[in-house]
Amino acid sequence: LFRSHEGLRAAIQRHVQPQPRLISASTLFHVAYPVVRQVGGVFVGRSNGIWVTAHAQDLLEDFVGDEAYRARLQSYIDRDARMLLEDVRAHHPDIILTDHYSGTSRALRHPDIAAAMADYARLEEVGDVVLWGRKP
Repeated sequence: LFRSHEGLRAAIQRHVQPQPRLISASTLFHVAYPVVRQVGGVFVGRSNGIWVTAHAQDLLEDFVGDEAYRARLQSYIDRDARMLLEDVRAHHPDIILTDHYSGTSRALRHPDIAAAMADYARLEEVGDVVLWGRKP
């Protein structure tokens, strides 16, 4: 795990039982898999984050492409967000990882991603990673 994420394993272990289920709603694609191995957990998402949503939204906001291209980008966003929602509902992760980047913040407002996060509360921040746990 990169040095900027030191303490992430300890933070996760403070909040959940051994062998936690984790998922990533983050654009940091290099965080989830290393830390899930470090905590002896299980990764329950089909994707390692929401970077497709975040970056496709960036292209839409920058008005890149013609109407057909933009419609295709929107379909990628919607599919990525729907997969996260389905994975959260099916597997009830103990921890959801997000980050502070603007692309992630914007992606978290997508209706499907917001629905996936609805039963979770912010637990702790470790560097640029935010841990969310299930609300009691």
